[in-house]
Amino acid sequence: MALFALLYWLIDGPHEFRRGLTPWLAFGTNALAAYVFSEVLAPVLSAIYLPGGKNLQGCLFHLLPRWLGPAPFVSMLCSMLFVLACYLPVFVLYRRKIFIKL
Repeated sequence: MALFALLYWLIDGPHEFRRGLTPWLAFGTNALAAYVFSEVLAPVLSAIYLPGGKNLQGCLFHLLPRWLGPAPFVSMLCSMLFVLACYLPVFVLYRRKIFIKL
């Protein structure tokens, strides 16, 4: 309860604390847009095949350098880049104060 109260105070309290919370505010205000974008982007990346028989998603994964660490860690980085790709259009909507609701 104390953690919930602290987060509630940070989000709805003083504006100077909101600066670091922008990614969460952007995803929270346009959660539906973020979900739909991610559900459209993933199949599109898998459906585009490049010469050599690999899809675009696999090629993007193999573009990450192997010196970054073991394969599970590189896979996590790839997932984080996917979240970043989903964040960019949601952030644009947030900055323009466009909120998609049902």
